Amino acid sequence: MPRVLSLVFLGLALATAHPRACAQGFALTRLTDNTWDDQPGQVDRMLVLDLAMRPNAVFVGSTPAGQWAVYHAWRPDSWVVQPAVEDPFGLYSPTLASAPSGAVHLTYCRWTDTGTSIDHTRILEGTVDPPDPICPADPSLAIPSVAVGPDSAIHVVLCQSDSICYVRREETGWSPPERLAEGRFASLAVGPDGECHVVYQWMDAERVNSVWYVHGTRGAWSYPQHLAGADGLSARYPTIAVDLEGRVHVAYEQFVPDDRLIDYLVRSAGVWSAAEHVASGVQPALALDATGSPYVAFWTFSAFNGVAVSRRLPGPVWTTISVDPEARFGSEVPLRPGLAVDDADDVQVVYDSRDPRGGDDTEIWYATGQVTSDVPRADSPGGVELSCWPNPARRSLAIRWVLAAPGWSRVTVSDLCGRHVRTLREGTSAAGECTATWDGLDALGQRVPAGLYWCRVRTEHSEATRKVVLIGD
Repeated sequence: MPRVLSLVFLGLALATAHPRACAQGFALTRLTDNTWDDQPGQVDRMLVLDLAMRPNAVFVGSTPAGQWAVYHAWRPDSWVVQPAVEDPFGLYSPTLASAPSGAVHLTYCRWTDTGTSIDHTRILEGTVDPPDPICPADPSLAIPSVAVGPDSAIHVVLCQSDSICYVRREETGWSPPERLAEGRFASLAVGPDGECHVVYQWMDAERVNSVWYVHGTRGAWSYPQHLAGADGLSARYPTIAVDLEGRVHVAYEQFVPDDRLIDYLVRSAGVWSAAEHVASGVQPALALDATGSPYVAFWTFSAFNGVAVSRRLPGPVWTTISVDPEARFGSEVPLRPGLAVDDADDVQVVYDSRDPRGGDDTEIWYATGQVTSDVPRADSPGGVELSCWPNPARRSLAIRWVLAAPGWSRVTVSDLCGRHVRTLREGTSAAGECTATWDGLDALGQRVPAGLYWCRVRTEHSEATRKVVLIGD
């Protein structure tokens, strides 16, 4: 079972100042000062913005009286943190969605004597409505995801008996669970036409995870569509968003040998794009700006951890910056950060982190800043400039990257589906220009087929990716 945060404040609490330096222009604020204890619980899916672009966050903790609580953090002027729901048995997996009215809808799991109950409550200006049970207690219930449609209808997907089920709030109460597919870890979004879009994770008999997608409305759902995960390489933890033009955006974690990739897909006019590599990382969170451009927050996949955000630019190309390179997992398995982008393109991230100075103290942090539209250059803090020539290439490709400061870097090539082809160089380099050559061979020395490939340079605090074309003799 997961663990819980034991908060040191009583009732209301204000955010405290950040003791660490800001990273690449992001301002960092500590929302709580707390420690782990031996009770089960978790921090999960933490950030959403209402129409006034007021940030709201939720996380599970314990009260000084020993009760469980889903804490609600919101910022009318300065941050306020208060219990939204309390229970003596246990609470976990809170999720949030905002309504056009400005209300925040919270769903969560609650332990009972007969199993797990999934409840809903509404929060408006700090006032919390009484709990509204969605499903009767059932040992097989888990992990809800909530979304609010343009007509203010409340939609929820949840896991019941290893199946993805859908419910909707009607005038007379919640509709009966409607089974969509076999799977777990679903993420839900509602399009501008009111149609629901769901991505989820499914594990086969060989314990390989894959990502699937369904869409529709109550009583009329599409057949599940496979998006990622094949050839023994798992894909997991998908997240979804839909823009105002109805395009469906999906990010997920893709396993490759010796690495974890954050990959991205977009569905436009019913057709899915090829996968794009965002960065090396785990536990992606996806959000869109006012124009529908995607942003992804994640934990970097490395020994030094850290929280980063990537933004998709025209090209397409992804630019990645470090939000908090000193952040450390608050639990053995990193928990997905919360992410939102407001109308001014201010990126807002919430995450849990252990004290980087050591010890078991874990805190909730809020970061805000911008991911600029310029691809990071060598003269930016931690930036890396990447070029590949010639492109297209016939047999040999020269790769050049420029480091702003001495440090570790790794250069890899992967195919268009994200499968690892070859690591060209890894180690510590001096500041300035670095070079490598790809001769068109894979890690086994076999010549790869002509086609599209990704060349990626990763440093401790930044990444750059270029699409390259290898043509035949």
